[in-house]
Amino acid sequence: LGKLTFGAYLVHPVILRMYYLDQTQLYYWTTRNQAMIWCGTIVLSYSSAAILWVLVELPFANLIKIMMG
Repeated sequence: LGKLTFGAYLVHPVILRMYYLDQTQLYYWTTRNQAMIWCGTIVLSYSSAAILWVLVELPFANLIKIMMG
């Protein structure tokens, strides 16, 4: 969980910028809208972090383990 949290920490700003910069209308703040954005951001951040962990971090960890003997 710690490795996924760090990955989500790194991916989180990118996801937020993609969302807010893609808006074509003014943002209307309500509690429901904010909760949906919050939940969606968490799901996307942790999903992206899991994918990055499997595709990037895990192969490099295995490579280092093989190199160290």
